[in-house]
Amino acid sequence: MGMEEQREWITDLMRFARSLPEQSEWVARRIEVKPVASGVEMMFTESDGEKQYVGSAMCPPDEEQLVRTLQQDMYNPERGTWVSAHFDVMAAGSGDARFNYDDAPEPILTGPGLEPADAADHLRRFPRLDGAPKWLAEAASQA
Repeated sequence: MGMEEQREWITDLMRFARSLPEQSEWVARRIEVKPVASGVEMMFTESDGEKQYVGSAMCPPDEEQLVRTLQQDMYNPERGTWVSAHFDVMAAGSGDARFNYDDAPEPILTGPGLEPADAADHLRRFPRLDGAPKWLAEAASQA
């Protein structure tokens, strides 16, 4: 697959962020995702400009599949693939996506980082010829 499909999947995930039930008259929303063996952990943040509303859960099945497909498609044998990502949308219509390849992901439902079994599974599925970040290699070695 390629960049065009990746853009479509990112757009679908941003559409999902817009579709979640509103907690306020929001101006910005962020979905942070962290794929793990049991599913895809998701943290949802909504801001109305003064207050933030935060929640976390496992991604619904359709969005889990989108996240996993995007992560797989972005895999590069030298660099690996990302361990977490966030998707930002503004009420005015703009959006942004960022992918974290090297830093330990923030806690969502588990963490910080990845649990040892999840780190080992990540490196098994997405080996890195350039070497894994120290935190990821250490976590995987504990599995």
